[in-house]
Amino acid sequence: MGKFFRNGSKMCENDGMPGAASKTPGPFVKEVAAVLREKVAREGLSHQQLAEVLDVSRGQLSKILAGNKQIELEQLDEICWALGLSFRDVVVNADKATSFRHTSDEWTTETAVRR
Repeated sequence: MGKFFRNGSKMCENDGMPGAASKTPGPFVKEVAAVLREKVAREGLSHQQLAEVLDVSRGQLSKILAGNKQIELEQLDEICWALGLSFRDVVVNADKATSFRHTSDEWTTETAVRR
């Protein structure tokens, strides 16, 4: 039986499809992780304390906070709620701090809509 979020939806038991390669987190995910790490440090929380509140392993949480793991939106919402952060503010601030990512040579996604 899986963990359920506040809204009643079920969290997936595994991190992805078996055999599927996971995409390396980019600057946006790393910036989100930095915001979360900063809040954890300010509050004096241990990874173990937060992991228990979120019902995830300390290892999984450590990967998220290090910016080494993609974060599902529902999971980010849960982490923000647990830390008393605004989901919107975290995403908007990370977007502003990493606006360069769209002009980087590493950015390979083309726009679907003409600007």
